[in-house]
Amino acid sequence: MKRMTTHHNRPLRLPTGRDNSATVPRLSLLVRRLAGAAGSPSTTCQIEFRNGTIRRTIYRHWDGYPAAVMPDLLAFLAWSKDPGHVECESANFIHWSKRHMDEEDQQLGLGICANDELHSDIEYYYVVDYRRAHTSVRAYAVTSEKRSRIGRCVQRVVVPEVTRRPPAFSSSLAATAPF
Repeated sequence: MKRMTTHHNRPLRLPTGRDNSATVPRLSLLVRRLAGAAGSPSTTCQIEFRNGTIRRTIYRHWDGYPAAVMPDLLAFLAWSKDPGHVECESANFIHWSKRHMDEEDQQLGLGICANDELHSDIEYYYVVDYRRAHTSVRAYAVTSEKRSRIGRCVQRVVVPEVTRRPPAFSSSLAATAPF
């Protein structure tokens, strides 16, 4: 019988927990990871958090297809206490995504990207766009014929209860400071 491993080729460890409510999110994440580990390569993506002109982009190495990312982003937005502050939101999404990982996997799979720079291996690009009346989440397919490009929008969700904060101080403004 073949030994089941995670996407990092490590032996599978089932999540443990005393109450089942804490285990359910772990198991759903585990099931999605096992689907990828059963033979198909990782589906990678980038996720951009945007509020006006302030943008921050992160990289996600696994489960990058819309059926996995959209529910994760919607659950994260419901959890988040700081909507529209994109620097905190992008960092908090990384933290939120790693909360049920074992210690060995916590240092893998998610990272910060330069804005406007597509990784060559991504298959989807997501935009979480905070607007005054609502927040929208859009998923785009990425084409990579000669070079990676953002293609057509494959899914869009409007989240009316999440509204943006006015753009706060951005570290990108620090580069123009006179000191």
